[in-house]
Amino acid sequence: MYKVILFFEFLKENKNILEDLDIHDLNLETVEDKLVPLARKNGFFITAKDIFRFLNEYQKVDSGLINDDMLSEVAGGKGNFNRVMATSLLAITGFTGLINNTYTYAMGNADSSISQSESKTQSVKTIKDKNNNTLSESEMKYYQEKIGDKYKFVSNKGMSGSFATAYKIVDKEGNEFVLKISNNPENSQRWVQNQRNTDEKIKKYYNDYKGDLKITNYVKFGDDFVIEEYLGERFDPNEIEKYSKDDIQSLINGMAEFLNHSHRQENKTDLSVDDVLIASQRVKLSDTYEYLNQANALNEDDKRMLLGLIKEFENRDKSDENTCALVHTDIRAQNIVYNPKTHNFALIDFDSLFAGAPIYISFTSGTIGSFGIPYDIASKIVDKYNEISDCKVSKEKIKLLHKVGTLLEKARCAKFASEDTKYICNQLWDNVKQRFEAIDKGFEN
Repeated sequence: MYKVILFFEFLKENKNILEDLDIHDLNLETVEDKLVPLARKNGFFITAKDIFRFLNEYQKVDSGLINDDMLSEVAGGKGNFNRVMATSLLAITGFTGLINNTYTYAMGNADSSISQSESKTQSVKTIKDKNNNTLSESEMKYYQEKIGDKYKFVSNKGMSGSFATAYKIVDKEGNEFVLKISNNPENSQRWVQNQRNTDEKIKKYYNDYKGDLKITNYVKFGDDFVIEEYLGERFDPNEIEKYSKDDIQSLINGMAEFLNHSHRQENKTDLSVDDVLIASQRVKLSDTYEYLNQANALNEDDKRMLLGLIKEFENRDKSDENTCALVHTDIRAQNIVYNPKTHNFALIDFDSLFAGAPIYISFTSGTIGSFGIPYDIASKIVDKYNEISDCKVSKEKIKLLHKVGTLLEKARCAKFASEDTKYICNQLWDNVKQRFEAIDKGFEN
């Protein structure tokens, strides 16, 4: 089972690979023809049954391991069961979005007006592999014709993301822009439509936004590409020393102003903090202790600390969690960029903008695990926000939520502990404790 866990961790780090497979239902054919060869190509020697066994336990479809009847059901292509399993796969690897308290495919809503058949019949030349982010001479010519002579490429080498590859381009006046090209030719129309939808939400909610933190500005839409205003290069928290104190203060102030503006856009919903944290990980918080304890990953001090954390979360005061607003559910380091020429920071990736979610999710990046922003900076953002906002938040609660989210993300793999995989649980728990120490230190001020 641990090989399946490691394979899914690999997919989580390389989401474009799973996106390219365009999986909506899981049956023996798709798993054997797509997932198993992909796993073995990357050194994970697992079988189709291993994958379904893992997903079955993850989804809790049955209390036992997958059986012959269940495998027959999958082989027979029964849609509901297959869709449940596919959704589990997407949830495990991070392809989730919050829509009406349910999870939907990040590739696009299944009810999109663009059907699968329409998507697959389009003849669009595009980049298919995340690792292939350098355009050939013929590809450069092809895309140059598509974007027009108003722009020219700065370089043929781009930066790959989960769904698109970005290239810097300039206009005749020297103004910089970003050309994003869909990574998946069969999903291009849907991806572009998602960008259009995002643009509409930004215009709706941020038409009067005047904050210093810049936000995504779309310039042009094509059939498999979009052009955005250039906002900067990715913020690097591992080299924080290259940013001046004034730069960091600008980030703190700008982020607090942005959150304050967003939270004024009230959108009532029944979605709770627990819905986001617990449901997104599909693991009961109380069970994480048992999984780790059974794997002998906890010493006596660890046990007391973990049980105390779980009790603190379950008994917390929820009276300030009812206010819901416009929330960018993916505020983390990789979605922050910095322009060294203007010294401006910007927030990108508004695909995850959600109208109607607990305000606390803004301070924890929803699923939390890949937050990336130094916790001392996050702490100061909270302070500044509470200074300027009418809706106050608890720093201690935000600190608690970061710990709970970290625990849920890391510890879910411990559910599948066995004699052969105990070392994985120990490694996971060591990572959790290191993150806890960083959270405590960062939120000291």
